[in-house]
Amino acid sequence: KAEGNKHYAAGEYQEAAAVYSKAVRQLPDPEEDDVPPALASQAAVILCNRSATYMHLKKAVAALADAQLAADFDAANWKAHWRTGLALMMMEPRLERSEQAVAAFKRTQDCTTLPESER
Repeated sequence: KAEGNKHYAAGEYQEAAAVYSKAVRQLPDPEEDDVPPALASQAAVILCNRSATYMHLKKAVAALADAQLAADFDAANWKAHWRTGLALMMMEPRLERSEQAVAAFKRTQDCTTLPESER
């Protein structure tokens, strides 16, 4: 994660995506019942980071998939819902996508982990 963050901060999005992808390949299936909460939380962060990277690379579908998977790992991660909405808004406009984006942004607002400064 740290190496990916370094590339991301430097604007090296292809490199960041490659590093985050290495980490993602090590993640468990979010459907498993025995994923420790700390691991699920870390998985959500890595996926959110790769989602943000994909957004910079204009890969909305990949960004959406990662954001949704991050929410599967940790529904309390507000950035997962926020990035879901952003990825949907990057796509070709359709009423259904707009409605889904609004729902994602609503879930963001409902997250108890959302800092007051972000409300």
